[in-house]
Amino acid sequence: MDKQRKQINANSKAKSILVIDDNCTACLLINEILSDYNIRIPTANTGNIALWYIENFEKFDLIIIDIRLPDMNGFDLLCRIKATSPSVPIIAHTALVSKQIKEICLNCGFSEFIEKPSDIDSFISIINKYIF
Repeated sequence: MDKQRKQINANSKAKSILVIDDNCTACLLINEILSDYNIRIPTANTGNIALWYIENFEKFDLIIIDIRLPDMNGFDLLCRIKATSPSVPIIAHTALVSKQIKEICLNCGFSEFIEKPSDIDSFISIINKYIF
């Protein structure tokens, strides 16, 4: 993990990751895992709030989406985000874990699939892959 942490810290330019999850514990965990890095991590607990962030604020370097949100599913949100921001990597982060769900996520256009609860080393490795 030290090598991965050094890689993330190697770039001094602040990055921004939008986390979309209605589970505040998951958001807090992601913030804690990435707290040592130069990364802004705004959070949204609904798809509509996330779309508002995307339309009204900066371009995000990475977006992490829970598949089950109170106002729309992660697949619909993925399509809406990709329509306006096609190049941003979007990661599915979900407790819905099966080989079939993972394949569906990747086939629908998610850049990566991370299951909850996340292995910290794997999580950091995936973030590093898309942020730097």
